[in-house]
Amino acid sequence: MKKTSIFATVTALAALVIYLLTSLTGFMAGKAMNIWPVVLTVAAIVLLFAADKMKKPSALKDIVIVLTGFALIGCISFFAMDRVKLAADVWFIPVNRPATEDVALYCSLAGVALYLISFVTVTVKAFSHKE
Repeated sequence: MKKTSIFATVTALAALVIYLLTSLTGFMAGKAMNIWPVVLTVAAIVLLFAADKMKKPSALKDIVIVLTGFALIGCISFFAMDRVKLAADVWFIPVNRPATEDVALYCSLAGVALYLISFVTVTVKAFSHKE
């Protein structure tokens, strides 16, 4: 695997771990978890591996890399939208909230940032093909 693919994979996996930890423990433990970030992260990683296995640049390789970017954007979207109510509670209703709510929000922001870093890495990879 190339360095950009490894970095994108590691950051996406780290973001997935944060998503799972904030969804299944602490303040959000009893709430339903959206499965789409998990599915899309796995799809993005599989697509990155597939793109690296293709020997020479081709239209199919470009399509696979674009699909990887779409999967990561989907992860960002679902992750962020699942945390909108949490952000509203922390930032706009500052009365009598548990400290775990703050922790869940700020960890979630770190996870979204990691997904964004992974997406930027995949975008750089898409524009840096060598013929």
